[in-house]
Formats: sequence, structure tokens, C-alpha cells
Amino acid sequence: MSTGHPVRGLPQDLAGEHERYRALQKHRTAMFILTQKDRPIPSFQEMEEDLRKDDLTSVKDRIATAKEDFKNDLERLYTAHAEEYLDDQRLRRESREDCKQSDGRGRWVEWFEKRDPVASTDQHYIYSVSSHVTTTIFNQTSHLASLYRQKATIEERLEEERRQKDAAFPLTLEEFRSKPRDIQIRVATFLDADAVKQDRMMTKFSWAWRQVEGLIREFKDNQEFRTDVTRLLETLDSKDPRRKPTLP
Repeated sequence: MSTGHPVRGLPQDLAGEHERYRALQKHRTAMFILTQKDRPIPSFQEMEEDLRKDDLTSVKDRIATAKEDFKNDLERLYTAHAEEYLDDQRLRRESREDCKQSDGRGRWVEWFEKRDPVASTDQHYIYSVSSHVTTTIFNQTSHLASLYRQKATIEERLEEERRQKDAAFPLTLEEFRSKPRDIQIRVATFLDADAVKQDRMMTKFSWAWRQVEGLIREFKDNQEFRTDVTRLLETLDSKDPRRKPTLP
């Protein structure tokens, strides 16, 4: 039974060998997944906690988990291939009767370096390991890249939401004081302006009357607030005390 696409241009015996090699590779990969890539099943409590996480925290946790899985998978993969290689070398030596036993108790006391030149060729094995490792690294890095793209998309969305929230006209005095300084100056300029300029600013920044009327009323009724707005606007015209005076 064919295990993949036919290999064109190869003699039948080599093509058959290639098919057997590909089948062996698939079997090796499947066995590694079944025996080494086990993942703990989360409890119901852990799943509920995951559902309560915000999008950014969730994707950050998934990235951290993927990195840890990546490291563990590579360590297990190298260990599995090393054990397989050592078993293969032992079986080769045994099949060539290149070992001696002492006192009949099965302890290997001497290993001979003499080996069959064909059997000792490790290029096939090295290619097999390299192919498996390369595939694992590619799959894991692709998964991480996808998670990082999700993280970047979420961060961009949150940043845009933050900018929109900061730029929105404050509905209360407390909200005004929590705004960034540049937004406070913009709102203070609006409150201190005449009706014509206020209309222009409302059009420019897409502010509705129902948004601004509360703070306008607060500005008219609250002397302390008016004083704060005046001081804030005065800072725009004040000179930097660190700057040296310019000679006429």
C-alpha cells in the first residue's frame, strides 16, 4: 500500500524503499505523539477560570503554555531519538556478534569498534532525526506565530478602544480629572470658549450636546472647577522656568 505520492524517476526497488521509509517516518511521528506529547486535561474549575479571563490575558497564557510545550517536546524528541539510536547500535552489534560476554551472566564487558561499513552508515538515521525535528520546530513556531498575531490584533484593538475612550468628552468632573492632560486641555479650551467656538469643536470632535451639557453646567456652577480650568489654560502660555531668558 502506498503511503504517499509516487516518486517519479526512481527505479522500482528504490521507489519501494522510499515508500517504506516514509511509512516508517509516519509511524515514528505517530508513536512520538501518542507516547510523548501527552497534555494534562484541565479541571472544570480551570476551564471556568479560563473563560473568565479577558482576551489579552488568555492569549498571553496560551503563548506561555505553547513555549513550555515547545521546550518539553524538543527535549522529549531528542531523548526519544537518542534512545532509539542507542538501541539501534546495540542491535547492530549483537547481530554482527561484535560483543563478548563474561561468566555467562549477560554483562557486556567489551564493545568492538569493528562494524559493517554499510550498517555503520548513520546518514539515513541522521536525516530521519533532522526531518522529524525540523517538522516539529516548524509546526510549533507556526503555532506560536499565530498566537503572536492574535496578541498583536487584540493589543491594537484595545489601544484603539483606549484612545477612543480617552478622547470622549467627560460626562462628570471626576471623569474630567481622570483624563490624560492633552484631553483635559482640549475640554478646558471648550468650556472657556464662546458658543461659536464650542459649536466648531463639537463638530470637529463629534461631541453631542447631551455629552457636553453636564460638564458645561458644572463649569458654570462650580467656582473651584472654573479656577482649575483657568489655571490649566494658563499653563499653556507660561514659560519654562528652566529656559534661560533671551537677550534683546
